[in-house]
Amino acid sequence: MTDSTRAPPDIEERLEKFLGPPDWVNDYIGLPYRLNGRERDGLDCWGLISLVWREKRGIQIPDFQAPHDADLLAVMQAVADNMPEAVRQAPAVAVEAPVSWDFVVCYRHRLACHVGLFIGGGILHTHPTTSGAVWEPESRFNSHHKTRSYWRWLD
Repeated sequence: MTDSTRAPPDIEERLEKFLGPPDWVNDYIGLPYRLNGRERDGLDCWGLISLVWREKRGIQIPDFQAPHDADLLAVMQAVADNMPEAVRQAPAVAVEAPVSWDFVVCYRHRLACHVGLFIGGGILHTHPTTSGAVWEPESRFNSHHKTRSYWRWLD
């Protein structure tokens, strides 16, 4: 569609939520999980978002690395300390309702612990204990990530 024949953004978003993710999302489903991974041979949640933005939008987003630590609370605190900094370095703003390409930052006990990408009415993210990269409808994702914020990249 050209800009003059495009549906208004709110209608496009509702249609996209109804239709589900675009076909290109399948290129990422099943990519394996690896802590601090940034390539197709293994990615963590930030690595998946970075890869998708680089490959699909041509934008390199700021990076950060999670610590390798057996103490889960220490890892969560380090992620909480560093992920918001990576978001702050990015030209991004918090938004109330997500649209495609927005970041979904999840919290556990007020600590940022996970991030996904809102696409097609759901969230593309990694799941370290199952199949790596997955896409879930927003309602299912929200059922196990109760506290979250949405961020929009300003490109």
